[in-house]
Amino acid sequence: MTENDIFSIRLKELRERKNWSQAEMARNAGITPAAANQFEKGTRKPNLPILQKLASVLEVSIDFLVGKSDEENEYKVNSEWEEFYRGFKELSEQDREILKEQMEFFKHRSKVNE
Repeated sequence: MTENDIFSIRLKELRERKNWSQAEMARNAGITPAAANQFEKGTRKPNLPILQKLASVLEVSIDFLVGKSDEENEYKVNSEWEEFYRGFKELSEQDREILKEQMEFFKHRSKVNE
């Protein structure tokens, strides 16, 4: 099975999981319905900007979508960390220190509970 086959299969599975038609997925990703159909059939390969859009609306990483990773939730984890980091940067230095102390407490508690 080639990477293009994996991409086509995963694209269709992820779209169906969201209960989207090809047209709905296309609209959400900003591509044409014809392109979505061709990607699922494996008759056309997307360029990087389109891959980014598809991965984003399907909430997976590009690596998962093209078969280079089997970690489906990588996108979600990365998005959550990016959001956390943006919030962290907006905190005062004092609040950052408090948050760091709380993180150390939770890390210690997790080790004790193992």
